[in-house]
Amino acid sequence: MIDENAFGVLVSYFAIEDEEYAMDAQAFAERFELFQRVLFEHVAARELAANARAMQLGHALYLEFPEDDILETDPVDAAAAAEKRRTLLAWVRAARQLLSDHDFETVAVVTHGGRWLPSDASGAAPDRLGSTPLVTGLLPSEPLRRALYAESASHGIPAEADAWGPGLYADTEVLSALGLSPKNAPTPLVAADATFFRVSR
Repeated sequence: MIDENAFGVLVSYFAIEDEEYAMDAQAFAERFELFQRVLFEHVAARELAANARAMQLGHALYLEFPEDDILETDPVDAAAAAEKRRTLLAWVRAARQLLSDHDFETVAVVTHGGRWLPSDASGAAPDRLGSTPLVTGLLPSEPLRRALYAESASHGIPAEADAWGPGLYADTEVLSALGLSPKNAPTPLVAADATFFRVSR
């Protein structure tokens, strides 16, 4: 295996459990399909990164891509490079707005860290463990783990009274990698071993 730095973006259906239990089965199925369709169409219509890989997690869609897709710079055009870095958060805001237009509350998390990739085809996981099919999403991924930490904290795990609630969260590693500073000195939010700032509600 080889490792590299990557960005992760998770967009989750915040009230999925409440809505599932409040609706009949058909209504909830249609509601979930709408959430999925809006997100899928956004990913297809507005490419975030040339080498992005998407995973449907059921309650959320997760995308991951090498940091060079965003941080690659053109020494001749510094303004274009800076705009490319700003595109990441703008893309997530646009996804949340599209979902909000359909009355979905969302949690979006943008993360950064190391991830592992197979060095060649021989390192790929098997597709079955005996008679059990094996679905492999990613190899070890710090961006995915960080995204799941924040998504859990948004629901108040481990303490319900401390729930962050819906919003767009970026970990401090993302802001550092993008060369951005949070405005108005927001309160750091800690989940497991990662620190986040709420970028917007």
